[in-house]
Formats: sequence, C-alpha cells, structure tokens
Amino acid sequence: MPLLEHLKFINENYLKNFQRISPSEAVPNETRWTEPKKMTVPSREDTFAPDPLKQTTAVVSYLLADINDSYETFVLQILSELLTGGPNSPFYRHLLEPNIGTGFSPVTGFDSHTKDTTLTIGLQGIKSEDVDKVLGIISSTFHEVARDGFPTERIDAVLHSIELAVKHQAANFGLSMIMNLTPMWNHDSDPVEPLFINSKVDRFRQELSKNPNYLTDKVRQYFIDNTHQLVTVMSPDKEYEAKLESEEKAILDSKLKALTSEDRANIFAKGVELLAMQSKEADIECLPTLQLSDISSDSDTVELDHLQVHGVPLQLAVQPTNGITYFHGLINTATLPEKLKDHLPLFCMAATKMGAAGMDYRQLDQQIELKTGGLSFGAHLTEGLDSVRSYEQGVVFSSHSLDRNLPDMFQLWQSIFNQLRLKDENRIETLLRNLVSELANSLTHAGHQYAMTHAASSLTPTSFAKEMNEGVSYIRRVKAITGTNQWEPVCYL
Repeated sequence: MPLLEHLKFINENYLKNFQRISPSEAVPNETRWTEPKKMTVPSREDTFAPDPLKQTTAVVSYLLADINDSYETFVLQILSELLTGGPNSPFYRHLLEPNIGTGFSPVTGFDSHTKDTTLTIGLQGIKSEDVDKVLGIISSTFHEVARDGFPTERIDAVLHSIELAVKHQAANFGLSMIMNLTPMWNHDSDPVEPLFINSKVDRFRQELSKNPNYLTDKVRQYFIDNTHQLVTVMSPDKEYEAKLESEEKAILDSKLKALTSEDRANIFAKGVELLAMQSKEADIECLPTLQLSDISSDSDTVELDHLQVHGVPLQLAVQPTNGITYFHGLINTATLPEKLKDHLPLFCMAATKMGAAGMDYRQLDQQIELKTGGLSFGAHLTEGLDSVRSYEQGVVFSSHSLDRNLPDMFQLWQSIFNQLRLKDENRIETLLRNLVSELANSLTHAGHQYAMTHAASSLTPTSFAKEMNEGVSYIRRVKAITGTNQWEPVCYL
C-alpha cells in the first residue's frame, strides 16, 4: 500500500480544508483516595451460565502510575503479565484452579488508556456468598507475592515474549502500534519514546540486578500499600429488565410532559421529513466501485520449495522475517469417527494446555513461553472448490519462534503429538469453565456474528458444521458438558 499517495489524497481532499486548533486543557491526575471504596451494581441474569447460582462478579481495581511515565508503565505491564498470565501466575493458581468461579473478569489486567493507569483483578461466575472469599484470596495473593517474589524463569519468559513481540510483525502490526501509542499521545507524551523497548528492557534488567526485591517492592507500593482501590461487585437481579423498562418509561414521560405544542409539532414535522428521506431511492452512484480494469493481472509470487519429509508434503518459503521462523501445519480429519469430530474444537482448545511428555501443564506452558511465541491448534473448515455441498475439515496448528529457539519449538511439538497428557480432570474442568465464560462474554461484542452464523446454518453443510464448531450451538454444547461435572468422557476421548 503506497503510504505517501494515501497521505497526499487525505490531505488534498480533507485535511487542507481545516486549520490547526489548540488542544483542550490537559487531563488532570485523579485525586488519590485515603481509603478503599466499594460499590455494588445490578445486572441481567446470564442465560448461558452453567450454574444459575454462580452469576456474581467481584473485582478490585487499583489506580497506578501516570501514563506519561513510559518506563513505569512498562514495568507495570510486566507485573500484570507475571501476576495473571498463564497457569504459572499466582492469580491463576489461587483464583482459577480452585474453580470458585468460571474465569477471570473480562476487565482483569493492566489498562494504560487513561491518564492514570489501572490494574484490575477479579473473578466472574461465583456465588454471591463467595465474594468475601474471592476478595480475601486477592489480598492474600498480593502478600504472598510480596513475600516470595517471582521465579527467575517466569521473568525471563515474560521478557522473551516482549523481545518476540517486537520482532513479530503481523498483518496489523502498524495499526496496532499506532493504536497503542494513541493514549499517550492524547495526554501530551512523546509518541516515539515508548517505541524504544530494548532500552526499557535493559534498564529493567539493571534495576533487577541492583535490587533483587525490585518487583516485590513494586507489588507493595502499588497493591498492598495503595489506598486508592475500588471493589466492585456485580450480581444478577431478577427484576433488572422490569426496573430498567420502568426507569426508561419514567424518563420518557417526564420529557413528554415538558414538551409544548410547538415542540410536538416540530418533532412530528422532522419525523415526516425523516420518513421521506428513508423512503427515497438511494443514489448508488456515490458508492466506490471496483472494476476488473482496476485489478492488475500481474501479481507478486512467493517462491516456495516443495519438499517431502518422511512422506509428508512440505512447503518452505525463505523470507526476511526479523529473525523469526513461522511454522504452520494441517491435519486432515476426514477419517476421524463422527462422534469424535464434535469434540475437535475442545481438543484444539486443550491440546497445548494439558501437559506433555514429562511436563505437567505448568511446566509445558513455561517452556512454550520461554522458547516460542505460542503453540496453537485451531479447527479448519473450508468449502469444496467444485460444490457448496462438500467441505474439508481438519486441524490447523501453528507457532513461531526466534531462529535460535527453532529446535526447541519443534521438540515441544514432538512432545505434544507423541506424549500428550489428557487425563487431568481438574485441569479439564478449569479450562472448560474458563471457556464457557469467554464464550458468554464474546456474545456481547460479537452477537451479530453469532446471529449470522446461526442463520446460515441451514443453507449448506459447511455452514452447519461452522455453527456446530463455533456458533451458539457450540456454546450450548460446552455449557451442557460443563453443567454435568462429568469430565471423564472428555478426558478419554
């Protein structure tokens, strides 16, 4: 995409018509609280909750450093990952694995989009009587971390993931980078300075070398001694919808009573005008169109070496990739029994999170984080080229690593394919409860996508399979499995 041409077009057609304006007043920092606060909020009942009695959410939010302090923000991002990222993190062990709830609250994690950064820790899908228990676990976990610190291997794994993230340039790399810089730019920070990640990593290592208690001191500063914290508890209210409707009706009635005869006449006239505009046939000539002549017949081709490794076809592409090797594979599951195909999405979810060879799931996760950018499985579904009535189903797997770690990455894949451990029922329960929680949360921001998938499910076999593998039907199936508390059939499939 020719950037300069795009910028020139935007400037000549839009920006040149406007004058620079002075920005509004700077956003002030929050006044610090001298003691914690607590609030409760009602919510709708969750129809997808596996247990109707476990629909309460409890979170604790902490106000942290100013967003303009880019190094401190960097340290807090590391702390957030150490505290909540993956099965080796203390909050995963103490909040998720006891299966008190269904998963972390959707707002759990570090947020650097506001003038004062924040970190939130919480659990959703808990019983109302377990709120104090959850809050107690959050407090005791911070004290445990302040006392025991973090294993050196965990810190190395997080720093490795940062190094890999800097070099890994995905398709939306530029857009993501700009979006991440925008909050600091909005608050008068230098938008370029945060890009110097390596200097921040070097400074972090130096601070850690000078003071072995560097991170535990940060935990005490921001989470134990910090009085600016907010506890929020959200519980379902059976009368929520009725109360909301009543409030909306009261607001509408009050506004209607305040209208004069002239106001009513104006509203009616505007309604008639709007109806006329909506009934008017749209001028489609103003829409941008793409003609065949706009598409070049020439295309850039990527040279591929076609090889055979032990009878398995392999495509090899040598490209400049910032010292990273990318690996993708596909397994055709056409010969898999139909009763097992229904569980392919669950297998893909759990395959890299259960443990393999001589490693339990914590050790496997640690090695994946230390040596790779992640190992992932996903359900593969593609429509036939000659007929919409046929499709190919399979499992796609992928990973990437720094070139120096390539042998370790393939060794991890070998362990998973040859010695996968799937018989830990407690681990399966934790993963499935988290999955139900994530799927239920996804309905909020992707409801239209679920509706489209469900509506199309009766049109073609491919659409039906897609609905069963990733649609509302899939959510119901996972919810049903989770609700039975019978994990053995899933473990031994």
